[in-house]
Amino acid sequence: MQKEYRVGIEFEYWLTQYRDKRAAGIKSFDNITLSELAPALDNRPGLDDESLHKGDAGIKAGYWYVEGDERFSTTGKLTGQVIKGIEIRTPPAASVTDALTALQTIEAQLSERLRLCGLGLAISAYHPVSPRYQFIPPLNDWEKAFREEHSAFHHADLVMQTCGPDVNISVPEMSDARVVQAVEKLTFFAPYLVALSLNGPIENGQLWGGLSRRTALRSCHRPSCKGFLTNSAVYPHDFIYPARNENEHGRIEFKAFDAVPDPVLLGAFCAWILGLVLDDTISFNYGVQPDALFNAIARDPFADLTVSTVVETLLNAAKRALEQHGLLNEAQRLTLLSVRLAAKMTPADDAVTRFLTNGELMHFGGLWPDSVK
Repeated sequence: MQKEYRVGIEFEYWLTQYRDKRAAGIKSFDNITLSELAPALDNRPGLDDESLHKGDAGIKAGYWYVEGDERFSTTGKLTGQVIKGIEIRTPPAASVTDALTALQTIEAQLSERLRLCGLGLAISAYHPVSPRYQFIPPLNDWEKAFREEHSAFHHADLVMQTCGPDVNISVPEMSDARVVQAVEKLTFFAPYLVALSLNGPIENGQLWGGLSRRTALRSCHRPSCKGFLTNSAVYPHDFIYPARNENEHGRIEFKAFDAVPDPVLLGAFCAWILGLVLDDTISFNYGVQPDALFNAIARDPFADLTVSTVVETLLNAAKRALEQHGLLNEAQRLTLLSVRLAAKMTPADDAVTRFLTNGELMHFGGLWPDSVK
């Protein structure tokens, strides 16, 4: 009998001028406003989907929304949003296949809406040309106090430069203690998990010298994994958060993968996280890995043979767990990761080749080839 679970995908995209692959065609905080996106945002699908959290100001309503930095008045009133890009999120699905199908459907709808705005999608883990984000105007006293209190607003300059998918997994009847243990496991092994996803080799229009500027920069500033529990206070843990509604209880959110332009690879990553959540064989001494390890893997992930060994161990454990719980389709998805591990392949390798061959700065278009480009 197959194990019941739920999976949701959040995927961030950059915006571009429609069919414009020049650096000047890439749209972000310094050259696009919300008014330009109005036709894509008005009456978008999913506004009435109660399974998805809408955020305090309702900004995150719907199956897609603007990803960016919110600005407030001196009295705490939302005054505007600086645009990074756009994010799709799927409602919780009963399988990885169903989640990907939902993502494909939503991406096609979004692409058509964006085309009406003269815009398209693009994918890369790190913005390839923009300067570092600056607060214009400078933060007021209310904003400074608010950002100090709310960790989600910390390091906005870094967040505005990077993109990566969030993989959300929940397993009914999993105990709170098991949820916490899964978050600890995914946090501990995060640098090894992201090695096969690296996809940010370009910074300021040039090759950075490594494979993911995003992974190198974010490790010490942003959590790799979060867990959400109704009684989160019982677990005084940095990465356990109070569930905002009943449906969110038990959700495990892995956040460290780079954005990759391949839905099959994305599906394999979802299955890998699910398998590790279900696994009960891997032992580890919990701790957040040092920045130096993330940085080394971001530059040259397989220079240290230990990385390949750990990744292989994690793949084998996840596959066993999936098979033991009757999730054979999900287990089969891990074959792709094993093949790529053996070949030491990352999405950044393709990105570097495209850049050296024709100067292409990132993948232009959505995850699926038939999306409007």
